[in-house]
Amino acid sequence: MKPGDSVRLHLKDEVIEGILMPDQDDSYIVKLGSGYNISVKKQEVRKAEVVKGRASKEAKPRPVKKNPNLPDITILHTGGTIASKVDYETGAVSSQTTPEQIIESVPELARIANIRTETVFQMFSEDLEPVHWEMLAEAIAREVKNRPKGIIVGMGTDTIEYVSSALSFALQGIDIPVIILGSQRSSDRPSSDAAMNLTCAAHFIATTDFKGVGVCLHDTTEDKACLVIEGNHVKKMHTSRRDTFRPVNRRPIARVSPDGKVTYVRKDYNREAGGLDLRAKFSGRVALFKTYPGMRAGELDWAAKNAEGLVIEGYAFGQMPINDMDEHTRQHPELLKKVQAIAKKIPVMMVSQRPYGLTTMDVYSTGRLLLDAGVIEGKVLSHVGYVKLCWLLANHPDNARELISRNICGEIVERIEEDTFLI
Repeated sequence: MKPGDSVRLHLKDEVIEGILMPDQDDSYIVKLGSGYNISVKKQEVRKAEVVKGRASKEAKPRPVKKNPNLPDITILHTGGTIASKVDYETGAVSSQTTPEQIIESVPELARIANIRTETVFQMFSEDLEPVHWEMLAEAIAREVKNRPKGIIVGMGTDTIEYVSSALSFALQGIDIPVIILGSQRSSDRPSSDAAMNLTCAAHFIATTDFKGVGVCLHDTTEDKACLVIEGNHVKKMHTSRRDTFRPVNRRPIARVSPDGKVTYVRKDYNREAGGLDLRAKFSGRVALFKTYPGMRAGELDWAAKNAEGLVIEGYAFGQMPINDMDEHTRQHPELLKKVQAIAKKIPVMMVSQRPYGLTTMDVYSTGRLLLDAGVIEGKVLSHVGYVKLCWLLANHPDNARELISRNICGEIVERIEEDTFLI
């Protein structure tokens, strides 16, 4: 048996069928029809047989001819699985990044647009630093000069909401849609969402008058439609569901079906373009702390000594444990003193841990005490607050405190409509 063969392993009480992956010393690794891998101890296998040998190496993808009747769309790769295949020699999922490979993997794209591709970098999204947001924004700005109808950014899903927010701040005034997407399921699995997310994004770009940064991912667990959501109002809500990305405190811009039908949910999306004002700089020295029961003042010492800015995720409207209520809470006022001391040196932004609702610190006395200590209300999602402060400190260091409360690129929602909860 060789990697890539379809095999059947007979165990004592069951038979396992699938594609053989590169094995370990004492185990066979088999990719099941569901797309998941299973490890089987070799000593437990009573009989192993090859059902079908590995196919010969695939021919090179056919060259793609440009269709003058279709719009041009550029796909920028940063990692992730928007188009990939299993490499049975290594057991890894390898990226397919050329236009020919993309069209071969998702042939519907050839009927939607002319595809150009470029690899910015290849990284797991959990390893991205603020400097990589800068690199991506600069790559987009360069590509804008080629006048595509729009740009698709493919990446891993773990930090899509950070990247979409960062690009919203960095690419203000851009006159084309920049749509970020990823895939919750690897493209070698039958339940992969990679092709549909990519197809829906292309359909949207080809027909829309939206200008700015958004994401395009599954609306439900079924393959019926994708949502297009503004970059500063999206959050990953589940570790594995295909509909994990949801709009928060706003309705999505549109739903896009795989056949190309675009249904706009809102009419107030951005259509204006003031000319790209590239501000692709982000501080890498912003700290993000989460308030929790038992939190101690000393935990903020690193921020006090090293950070340029601090974002605190508070309870509810923006509270922290700062009140002396009984013998078990005598240390709480020390936290207020620590925050006050930090706020004298660097900007301190308060955001709510809760994704829905607004940070409104003057509702309770605890919030008012924090305001008096120099803490500034964020009124944005926590990850957006982090990105915003990174951006402000790099681009407007002298008046970052003042600009925290100002709506820079539509990130602040002053009024939340009731039908935006859990949609």
